[in-house]
Amino acid sequence: MTGIKSACKAAVPGSLLEAVRRRRATAPLRAIDLTAVEPILATDLSLLGDVAYLEHQLLPLLGINGENLDELPRHLHAHTGHGLRYWQYPAQLAPYLLHLASLAPRSYLELGVRHGGTFVLTTEYLGRVCRLERSVAVDLGAPPSILEYVAREPGRSFLQVNSRAPEFAAFLEADGPFDIAFIDGDHSLEGVRRDVETMAPWARVLVLHDIASDDYPGPGAVWRQLRDEQKDRWDFAEFVTQYDDVIELTGKRWMGIGVASRRLPLGR
Repeated sequence: MTGIKSACKAAVPGSLLEAVRRRRATAPLRAIDLTAVEPILATDLSLLGDVAYLEHQLLPLLGINGENLDELPRHLHAHTGHGLRYWQYPAQLAPYLLHLASLAPRSYLELGVRHGGTFVLTTEYLGRVCRLERSVAVDLGAPPSILEYVAREPGRSFLQVNSRAPEFAAFLEADGPFDIAFIDGDHSLEGVRRDVETMAPWARVLVLHDIASDDYPGPGAVWRQLRDEQKDRWDFAEFVTQYDDVIELTGKRWMGIGVASRRLPLGR
């Protein structure tokens, strides 16, 4: 990861990034409906492996975040503002979940969980299809539903800490490594770079969110450099499908998930 700061610094439009940061930082954390995971638990395993079923039926049913409806296609608007309130595109999330399941993870860490919907959804899905044993949510804030969720679910935990704090480094030393680390915290270029450098020694698989987002250039810049410079160490997969009506309305691309899978065992 050496050189990301100097190579990518010019890619960050400061005024836009600051506006996006403020919008995200000031938005309140909201409770999510934890009962919304029940369809994951009730659905036949064969359907949980069907990408079309996940994208068009199960994922919309679970409930999508509705804070910025212009970022979502019209056909999904009726599925927003309730349930798990996860902030993902089903067209990206469905194949991504199948890809994670194919890696047979036993442990999962999510760095930056917002309301907690993506964390709960991913944990429950992987727990059902590949018996995920341990998952950890990490955030500066304390989403109320996450606290409730980890209190009642064995093998799930929450850590309220800054990823750059000594306490987080101590946690990784004591509880790491993890099969999967999903990075969705500080979206500035420097923040993403630091989180990747922090988690890389402790994760078999690194996941970066918002690699295709025009509003968040930092994750995409770090992802592209990792992909271009570390081809001998990692295998890369991208889930960046867009909705045409959203691009037509906003003139922008949104979200995107990048998965980097380590070729050699940790420590080599």
